[in-house]
Amino acid sequence: MYYCNLFSILFILSIVITNCVSLLDEVLKKAGDLRHKLKSAVRLKYEGPSDDVRYSSIKKLEYPGKDSEKLANLTDLWAEYYDCLQEQYDSLGYYKRISPIAILVLEDRNVHLECNLCQSPQQANNPVTWYRIDSPYGTPFEMTESENVVISQEDQLSIYRIEADYAGVYYCQTGDTRSNPYYLHVLGESEELIDVKPLTTPKGPYPAKDEQLYNNLIMTTTWTEWTQCSRCGKVGRKKKFGFCTIKAKNVQNISEKHLDQQLRIDVSTKTKGYLGFLWLFTDGLPCRSRLLPFWIRNNKQLMSRPNEIITAFCKVKCQDTIFEVKDKFGKIIETANNSAGIFSSLQGPPHVIPMISRATYYCPLNKPFTIICPGTEFIDAPIIWHVNRTIRIIPWMVEEDTKGRMHIDSRERLVFKRIQEEDARIYSCWQGNQIAGIVRVVVYESNAISIDHHIILFGIIIILSVFLYLFIRIYLNKTKAAALYSIFMLYIYLL
Repeated sequence: MYYCNLFSILFILSIVITNCVSLLDEVLKKAGDLRHKLKSAVRLKYEGPSDDVRYSSIKKLEYPGKDSEKLANLTDLWAEYYDCLQEQYDSLGYYKRISPIAILVLEDRNVHLECNLCQSPQQANNPVTWYRIDSPYGTPFEMTESENVVISQEDQLSIYRIEADYAGVYYCQTGDTRSNPYYLHVLGESEELIDVKPLTTPKGPYPAKDEQLYNNLIMTTTWTEWTQCSRCGKVGRKKKFGFCTIKAKNVQNISEKHLDQQLRIDVSTKTKGYLGFLWLFTDGLPCRSRLLPFWIRNNKQLMSRPNEIITAFCKVKCQDTIFEVKDKFGKIIETANNSAGIFSSLQGPPHVIPMISRATYYCPLNKPFTIICPGTEFIDAPIIWHVNRTIRIIPWMVEEDTKGRMHIDSRERLVFKRIQEEDARIYSCWQGNQIAGIVRVVVYESNAISIDHHIILFGIIIILSVFLYLFIRIYLNKTKAAALYSIFMLYIYLL
C-alpha cells in the first residue's frame, strides 16, 4: 500500500510539472492580451511604426456613470484580469513557485523581452519599469534607454547588438506587480556555432538529436523563431538559431535534498551549481549555464555538442509605409504613402536620418582578419555584405572563388584567412534593404613595420651608447684631475 501511494504521488507530480509548462505559455499569452487591451483603452493618441494617428471612440477606463458601454468594457477588463490571475496561480505548480524563463541570444544579436504582467484596469496608467540583476549578490537596478537599449510603448525591452556584459536576470514591475523573471544567457565567440540543414534536404549536416544524460536529464536543442527576411521584393535569406539546452526528464526524480529551501546562489553553489534550478526552469537551462552543476557542464557529451543555425530562402513583398489620419469614430479621412514620397502636413517635420556607422580596418598583409558590421538597422534580419554598394557577396560563391581564403561565417562576419592587397576595398553591410554600415579596409605590409621597428631600436641603442661613453670619459677626466690636484696641494704643504 505504501509503495502504491508513493507511485501515485510521483505520477501526479509528473502530471503537474508537465502541465506547468503549458500553463506558463497560456499565462504569458493571456497577460499579453490583457495588457494590449489596457494600452488601447488608455491611449487616446499615439504614434505607431508608420506614424499613424488614431483616436479612441470612448475612454474605456473612465468612471462609467450610466454609460452601459463603458460599464460593459470595464466589466470585461476586470474579468480578464481575474482570469489572468487564476491562470497565473495555476501555473505555479505543486510547489507554488514562479517559473523563470531562460533566454539565449548570440553576442551582437538582438533580444526582445515582453512585459507579460497581469495588470488590473486600476493600474493601467501606472508606469512600468524594467530592472536588471547582473551578479549573484547584486541588487536590482533600473534599465534606462540608451543607444542600444529601447523600451517600446508596449513596455517591451529590446537590446540591440547585445554584449556579454548584458547577461543577467531581467524583470518588469508596476506598483507591487512583478513579471516572471528572464534569465538572459549571452553566447560569446567561444561558443561553437555550426550550420545545419533541414531534414528534408538530401545532404547534411542535420540538427543534432536529443540525447539522454544520467538517466534523467535530456540534452536537446531549443530553436528560436525565424528571423525577418534579409530583403524584400527579391529572394533573400532567413535564419533561426538552435541552442543546446538541458532539461529534466522527470523532475521529481532529481536526487537533490532540501528542494524546498530558498533557491539562491551562495559561496558553495556558485561553483558547484544547483540541480534544483531545473525545478524552476521548466523549459530547461543553457548547457553552459553557471546555474548547472559543474559535473554536468563538464560532461564530454555536453561539451562536444555545438549550437546550430539553419538558413533558408525567403521572398516577401515590400510593405509600403502608409500614414493614416482617422476621426474620432475611427473612419480614415486622409492617407499618405510615405514609401512613394507622399507625406501629410499632420506628420510634422520628418525624422532626421541617422548617420551610417563607418569603420576603417588596417589589416596586415597575408595575416588572418575578421570584419564585423559596425552598425545595425535595429531589426531582426540577416546581414548581407556588398563590395561598395553594388556587388553583392554571395557566401557560397565567394568561398569557392577564393578557394576558402575568404568566407562569411555563421555569425555573418567577413573572415579572411590570408588577406591580400586586392581585398583593400570598401565593404557595406545591409539589413532589410537598408544600409547598416560601411567598412574601409586598408592593407599594409607587416614586414615594413618590423624593419622600421628594428631600425628605431638600433638607433636608440647607438644614442644610449654615445651618452654612456661621454659619461664615462667625463667621469674619468674628473677623477684624473682630482688626483693631480691632490698631489699639487700636498707639494704646496710640504714646501
